Amino acid sequence: MRRALFIYNPIAGNRRVPRELDKIVERFQKNNIFLEIYRISKENEELKTIIKDSKHDMIIASGGDGTLGTISKIIINEKINKPFATLGTGTCNNFTHNIGMPEDLFESIDVISKGKTAKVDVGIVNDKYVFLSSLAGGIFVEASFNADLDLKQKIGPFAYYFKAMSEVANIKSYDIEIRTKEKLYKEKAHLVVVLNGTHLGNFSNVLSKSTIDISDGEMELILVKESNPIELANLFFSILKNENKINSDKIIVLKGNEFDIYCDETINISIDGEKGPSLPMNVKVLEKAIEIFIP
Repeated sequence: MRRALFIYNPIAGNRRVPRELDKIVERFQKNNIFLEIYRISKENEELKTIIKDSKHDMIIASGGDGTLGTISKIIINEKINKPFATLGTGTCNNFTHNIGMPEDLFESIDVISKGKTAKVDVGIVNDKYVFLSSLAGGIFVEASFNADLDLKQKIGPFAYYFKAMSEVANIKSYDIEIRTKEKLYKEKAHLVVVLNGTHLGNFSNVLSKSTIDISDGEMELILVKESNPIELANLFFSILKNENKINSDKIIVLKGNEFDIYCDETINISIDGEKGPSLPMNVKVLEKAIEIFIP
């Protein structure tokens, strides 16, 4: 029987995992995987040591993008050579959507049990902070921090939409400067995003799947240029309806393996949905940095 360290966030999403933990253990055991279970809490000082000293065949994490990002950072920084399994049980689950994991929790367990893996890219900020799916700065980012927890558990990602739309009437733009290896870009913009995949805040069509490869050593940087409230709301709803608006003249898309981002003003920064450091920052792509289970 294979052995796995199973790490779960008990308050992620609708808190389904704590309620169905016995069924989860049963499903893994039926698939010949024995779990040693670790419950994430506010204080997790011993988590790095537990992961580093693990004698298990694999590490499995259950939670939202922030939880998965935290554990992947430990795996990468500590150079742990074990496959990483992800169960997206948070509100948006952008990373598990990007790698094609099923929506159903128990179907995802079956995928993990089949043992197919691949190496994927991750982003690293200032040579310190790791992200699996996205980094974002500007408007709407604060909405992800302030969305009501009870509302998120009841209606999922729509809690973010409602909170974000309440900010449209008070939109603010920033003088943002982007440096790549080839060029310097200066724009008055509302939002800057570095994206590893096609999903952002549960928007599934931010970029066309046919053009995205999360193992190619590059990511996409998206700038939403200064717009009036009506233009911004129309852009927001077009993406919500899965209409690909990436060709809008209000959007700039850059592709590369390193970006330097500057702004003289304070901007809220989100890394996989969690609060990040202040600008300026350097963002690099670590190509095929982590081995994960995939369908």
